[in-house]
Amino acid sequence: MTFRRRLGAMLGNLALLAGSLAVVYVGMGAVFLGFGPALMPGMAHFFPVAATIWWQPSAPHPDRHDYIAILGDSYAAGMGDWHAARRSRLEPYHSADVIRARTGRDVLSFGRAGAGSAEALVLYPAQALAAGRCLIFGQPRRPSEIVFYFYEGNDLDNNVAFMEEVLKVTSDAPDLFARTTRQFEAGYASAGLGTCLGYFASSLRGLFDTALYVLSADSPPDVDPNEVLVDGRVQSVPGSLQAPALELDPHELRAALTVTEAGLAWLRRALPGTRVTVVLLPSVLTSYLPGSQSVTVQIYHDGEEVQPAADVAAQSDLICQELSAIAARQGMRFVDTRPALRAAARGALIHGPLDWRHFNRTGYTRLGETVAAVLSGETPPQPCVRLAAGE
Repeated sequence: MTFRRRLGAMLGNLALLAGSLAVVYVGMGAVFLGFGPALMPGMAHFFPVAATIWWQPSAPHPDRHDYIAILGDSYAAGMGDWHAARRSRLEPYHSADVIRARTGRDVLSFGRAGAGSAEALVLYPAQALAAGRCLIFGQPRRPSEIVFYFYEGNDLDNNVAFMEEVLKVTSDAPDLFARTTRQFEAGYASAGLGTCLGYFASSLRGLFDTALYVLSADSPPDVDPNEVLVDGRVQSVPGSLQAPALELDPHELRAALTVTEAGLAWLRRALPGTRVTVVLLPSVLTSYLPGSQSVTVQIYHDGEEVQPAADVAAQSDLICQELSAIAARQGMRFVDTRPALRAAARGALIHGPLDWRHFNRTGYTRLGETVAAVLSGETPPQPCVRLAAGE
């Protein structure tokens, strides 16, 4: 056999192998993405939002019925002890289920763990609403109403990471809003065939990275516990809890919120006529009255882990004022859930006891009831309440 024939045969075999691998990848990916969220409800956060919207217990059939869409991070996804305790995917587990029960309206979450404003307001809604581009999914209709959960515990820090890692700028960038908008339009708002083909690989990578993290994770460092007032008594709770971005100064905070405003502006343009409600969720430490003069907080950037307890309410108040002003500029309704959740936390713990980064059933129930009351018109939108004045 001549060299040319041998080369042709080798190339033909390589092409056959590549084609076979592509067919196997597409076939396995279609089955995994199409049925995985239903068969592995505890691992739903590893799947793309385009896959999970078809399997949520509070959801309608997304291409047939009107629904309220909830946007945000892991709080919008319902992660926490209530989620971990359910035994089947049909059991309720977060605020979407409470809102549906109270209002009678279908609710669908586009939330995903780790999302900052760029992902929560642009990337994941764009992917969810373009799910029909992937042949294995249907085409969902647009939501009749949107509720955006802004979690003060780490959304600002996620926005800072977006600025530094994606935009490659600092909080001093003079054209931050314009840069963010261009990034949204050029990348985050696009969901084409390449995105669909990458869903399977990204899901597998998420599973692998999580397994590797669990196997290699060191024991958590010893930190002083926090003390909070619950039911009239001082209770010890874990240290290093999420706080309202205490490591950010006012200038950095406002810069981080510029990413949020650019996301809300994109959402208004992408879904004209869809009513949007911006909901502020308190951080873990904001949710409780402090039982001591200092707190130990989770730090995402440079900063001290031990902070004055009084700074929690003051920083949370500043976030509320800035976020409510953004909502007003964008013509959107605003709801401050901090007073309702702090009222619930006066009588019982609304986080944990296993997962202290998210609400438990008590917390999600109060959140859902507060939002449902506004959506149904039972109560007016809740403006900012100054927490620091009451401590």
